[in-house]
Amino acid sequence: MDLLESSASFRWAFESWQDSIPLPEANMSSNQAKNEVEVMVLSDLAAICKKLSENSAVPEHLRKEANEFVEEFNSLAPYRGQGTPAQHFRGENLLVRIGRFLPRLLEVQAAPARSGN
Repeated sequence: MDLLESSASFRWAFESWQDSIPLPEANMSSNQAKNEVEVMVLSDLAAICKKLSENSAVPEHLRKEANEFVEEFNSLAPYRGQGTPAQHFRGENLLVRIGRFLPRLLEVQAAPARSGN
């Protein structure tokens, strides 16, 4: 499966999954609960970025950007659960930036197949 086929499969799976879950309420029960959810999501997104940064099928500029996200996440990870307001802001900002980065992977065009002449 090439990158284009896998990104189409990913898009279909994500859209199917997204349609199957109810929208959460706009408010969390506490600020701590909100922080825990953000850390959980950010951890998962950083793990995805790590896999992308190590995948040779991903274009080099996207692998580099994914690796930068991983490095930034790793710089925040030691403060998990006890970060300053500035570190919380950096974490939330990182979460948003990764969220904006991932759809760019779906825009990658696969190289045409080479004929074996």
